[in-house]
Amino acid sequence: MSRRDLVGSAQMLRRLVRAYARRFESEGDEPEFASLFGLHAEIEAALVVMADVLRSRDQSWAVIGKSVGMTGEGARKRWNRKESA
Repeated sequence: MSRRDLVGSAQMLRRLVRAYARRFESEGDEPEFASLFGLHAEIEAALVVMADVLRSRDQSWAVIGKSVGMTGEGARKRWNRKESA
């Protein structure tokens, strides 16, 4: 998958989540809330894997953190599997 495809996939996911939230406003209840909450855990797990991949490519925690608007220390604390194990 190309970088362009990856960015496009992330944009599509954002649109789907926004549409889900709009639809929830008129039709949603606890089961739909729980369903979206479950996605939160999956996304966080994917971010841990992605951070691990970036680290294996010699990217610093500072660079990883800066890419999402946080400090390197914040990124390391949030996504470093070696520390959370």
